[in-house]
Amino acid sequence: MTRLPLLALVAAGAIPALAAAETPNIESGEWEFESETSFEGDMELPGDSQTSRECVRAEDIADSILQMDAEEGVDCSVTERSVSADSMTYTMSCTDPEGGSFEIDGELSFMGDTASGIFSATMNTPMGEVDMRQTMQARRIGDC
Repeated sequence: MTRLPLLALVAAGAIPALAAAETPNIESGEWEFESETSFEGDMELPGDSQTSRECVRAEDIADSILQMDAEEGVDCSVTERSVSADSMTYTMSCTDPEGGSFEIDGELSFMGDTASGIFSATMNTPMGEVDMRQTMQARRIGDC
């Protein structure tokens, strides 16, 4: 789940059947993501702060929210979504190969060359339940 910032931004336009919805106000290019993640639950996990850069192309935004399926063996389905030019909310339910499950709720705001989001997940693991919260700020920093 360390890929949530990119996944969240890609989710902005990547949900199947998005053609019927408005196109999110996101410019293609190289984006910088800053995220803060915290955990609470049955087991102690340290928080995390990350900065990363990704090339986000229109094709990426239009392709697939579930790229993490193939990469991490996680099976996810979008259970709710609402997309407009300026925002998106969604809920995903996922299971992983080790038998754990998690649900992600996301709220994103799009402002052309910037974006922000808040994500929360409840993860049921063999070692207990863990709640994760992540805030993300993103900005377009140039062409790819």
